Amino acid sequence: MKKVLLVVLVLLIVACAPQATVAPEVTDTLTPIVETHPTATASDETDIEEENLLMSDEEMTAKMVADFAKGKTEFPTNLNQEQYTAFMEELLRALETGEVVDLADLNEANLIQISEALTNQLNSARDKNPAVYNGEAVIDPETGKLLNYDGSPDKSEVIEMYWSYAGRDEQGNVKMRNGEEVITIQNSAGIENWEEIYTDPNDPRIEWPTNIIAGKNISPAQILMGPDRPNPVVLRMAVPIGETIGEVYVEGYGKASGLRVMILEDDGAGNIIFGKEMVVVGSPVILLFEGGKNTESATAGAVIADYSGFWKNLEQYVAHYMAIPTNQTSVFERGYKGSPDNYTGLIHGQEAFDVVSGEDSNDKDILLLAIAYLMKR
Repeated sequence: MKKVLLVVLVLLIVACAPQATVAPEVTDTLTPIVETHPTATASDETDIEEENLLMSDEEMTAKMVADFAKGKTEFPTNLNQEQYTAFMEELLRALETGEVVDLADLNEANLIQISEALTNQLNSARDKNPAVYNGEAVIDPETGKLLNYDGSPDKSEVIEMYWSYAGRDEQGNVKMRNGEEVITIQNSAGIENWEEIYTDPNDPRIEWPTNIIAGKNISPAQILMGPDRPNPVVLRMAVPIGETIGEVYVEGYGKASGLRVMILEDDGAGNIIFGKEMVVVGSPVILLFEGGKNTESATAGAVIADYSGFWKNLEQYVAHYMAIPTNQTSVFERGYKGSPDNYTGLIHGQEAFDVVSGEDSNDKDILLLAIAYLMKR
């Protein structure tokens, strides 16, 4: 994750933290990492106290985070509001930069609780920010369909964009939580970096489809990544999570089908921090591939029918590679002869691409991307 996200998250922590004089309740449930240390002598304790007195507040906070991250101490629950905010800021900074916190050093319970704390803060900070078109229609959080909008934002109309990490199953597949819903992402074990952007059409880490086009030595999925393409695609891991086909209004075109997917943010080593829900449309055609299979792709246009081969073959809650054209503006201008403008609470085009590729950050608005295909891992 890029450093710019840290600034936004820090502001969210400060803005949304309770005004009580003690740390938020969620910190009380964090499970300490048990580690045996030699019993300190009186002189040792004196040395520690003297060392602490020489530290600035910032240095003391950094030491607390480092000790927690290394399993030397429990998550602190005796902090006042100012100290708690400072601790969370430093923890988030350390997660972003990798300077101090290695999430692999945390036990599963601590990692789950940290993720819950962050996603609760992020979802709460979004407040009443539904995805609304032209002040007339709102994207329904349940179905993704466009419903009549009365002009007054309501929390029930806001998509719970952030999902928290909920552990792994016996095979190592990732589990994610959204409210009371917990889903297991199939084929997700062993993914080392959920945020990686793949640009090499011959990347050996990817099991490519085996349906080779005549006269070529690579599959159609790889050809679309070629640097000689007018609008080459890049890949990022994503998970389809919608059981219904939604709608997005594109100025100059009309309604296009929107699919809900989730991207995961991690520490670069496969340890999940949280998931982020978004909406994708075709570019305007969307293909469906499966790694390692010699199968023809299922194809859908800008409007997807629920009886189509594409929808029937698209597996929900399964890890996929998502192919994203690098020039999002061109996709809408050329493919749709329009643009999904006049939305509030939703961003598209290069702004959305910069967020999903890690070049920029936006934690408040739903991302809308045009994609070329989904390829089951």
